[in-house]
Amino acid sequence: MTLLPALVFLSLAALSCASTHFVLSELGAVGDGETDNTALFTSVLEKCSKLGGCTIETGRGRILTSPFNLTSNTILRVTTGSALVATDDKHKWALMSPLPSYCQGRDKEGPPYAPFIGGWGGHNITIEGGGGIDGVGGGGGEGGGPPGGRGGGGEKGAPFFSP
Repeated sequence: MTLLPALVFLSLAALSCASTHFVLSELGAVGDGETDNTALFTSVLEKCSKLGGCTIETGRGRILTSPFNLTSNTILRVTTGSALVATDDKHKWALMSPLPSYCQGRDKEGPPYAPFIGGWGGHNITIEGGGGIDGVGGGGGEGGGPPGGRGGGGEKGAPFFSP
């Protein structure tokens, strides 16, 4: 009988973390797939982290941004008909130290690029919705994202994840 109040408390704590709701398109994100929304998105991610979690929704359009990390107790909702799009600017992709399972020189010389959507040590993170995630970047061209198009191996503009 004492377990039930504890479960209710944990459920309410999880709900309160995600109760703050940010909609990127309503906050000024331009959904044309070409305008860089990194500053706005970074600001929302920082607020979400300080709050201990939140829900971030794309809203309308193709929201272009640099790679980012999600924090604990975060719901990222990619709205149906919208997409999160990785920037083609390779200078905005962080380089990582080679990992034993993804070592230097396997696909290219030098260290690997960080993922488009990442995170470290987080828990209770959800990515949901009927929209798409285009993490392919520019495929390694002169101004392109991660060399080799490491997001999903597809053509530029093709969604990496699309339900």
